[in-house]
Amino acid sequence: MFIENQNKNEIFLNSARNCLRYVIRAFRIKQIYLPYYICQAVRYAVKEEDIAVKFYHIDEDFMPEMAFDKNDYILYPNYFGICGRQNKILSNKYKNLISDNAHALFAEKTGCAAFSSPRKFLKVNDGGILISDKIIHDDFQTDADRNIEITDYESFCKNELTIDNESIKLMSEKTKKQLSAVDENAEKQRRLNIFGNYSKLFEKYNRLKINPDTLDVPYVYPFLSDKSALIGKYLDMNDIYTLKYSTNFPKGCFEHELSEHLLLLPLDEKAFNICSYFDFHKF
Repeated sequence: MFIENQNKNEIFLNSARNCLRYVIRAFRIKQIYLPYYICQAVRYAVKEEDIAVKFYHIDEDFMPEMAFDKNDYILYPNYFGICGRQNKILSNKYKNLISDNAHALFAEKTGCAAFSSPRKFLKVNDGGILISDKIIHDDFQTDADRNIEITDYESFCKNELTIDNESIKLMSEKTKKQLSAVDENAEKQRRLNIFGNYSKLFEKYNRLKINPDTLDVPYVYPFLSDKSALIGKYLDMNDIYTLKYSTNFPKGCFEHELSEHLLLLPLDEKAFNICSYFDFHKF
């Protein structure tokens, strides 16, 4: 799938965060804009490159609240894999937009560079896929195969720690082989089906007005509600781990609402089936 469709500007690296580090070097970026609402791994990757960072807020449509200068380098995450529309708007306006598609493995390339994280979608331990208008002519080392079997949260964290400490390397041969065997269309359809089922179940309770682009293939179903914590506990009781983004935002900004009340539901049949038994009328 991904390997066979490789084009000359596509680079297979060992992680998405190292894709960002590669972009910073390739474009010789001295300053970058990041959203406040972003995972810590991105902040750490930028810190490793020792460049200036400015931050921006997002509104309820997940769009930046500020305007940028035409030559600014701006990182924009395709939040939850459902912000393709916003991504296109921004890339048409800003030539130096960098698309963080860690949540959008199947998204089209927009901006001067775009990178994704296959291990968030597929059963691989590592890897990042970068499409960039500029490349580095350097002989990067190929990453070693990882043999950590991810069966629970503890093994997930162990794998994350090994990736955190890695320098920029080419994708391991094991991961390349695993990606080449994936049925892309089947995986897309599976995710769209479960996302649609969540929408039917939760739409009237969800404070987020989800309006994905027709080409979006979601990573999770984002559910914003005062009852999200209850559902999260309900899933935890059934051994379903749910994701949590950044915390400790001041009251009054949209990011605070997200950090307090957003639940990211996995696109997994077991998780959906458990959620379908949750009775909103009892709470």
